[in-house]
Amino acid sequence: MRRERQHEVDELNNDVWVDVEVSAPVKVAGWSSPSSDEPKLAGHDRLTVDVELLAPVGAFSARDAVRLPDRDSLMEVVGKPENYSFNPFGWDPGLEVVNLSEVKP
Repeated sequence: MRRERQHEVDELNNDVWVDVEVSAPVKVAGWSSPSSDEPKLAGHDRLTVDVELLAPVGAFSARDAVRLPDRDSLMEVVGKPENYSFNPFGWDPGLEVVNLSEVKP
């Protein structure tokens, strides 16, 4: 799912995010939970990252909703994906780290 800002407003006249269903699955290199004694925080809101997803560059943007096959809950992209294409070694993996946080009902 991709979350997009549409020309819709709530009862307080604020812009709202609308879920736009994307039917084509995105092939990714894998995902894992961050391992550290301290939680990984991302984005302006400093939300805790539950999963790091390795995806093709540009496949996801901030606030996109993601469903992983091994999880029942919906995940949301936190902050901008971390792109390491411009490193000092000249190697471009073609992947970026997408930080995901579990959406709490």
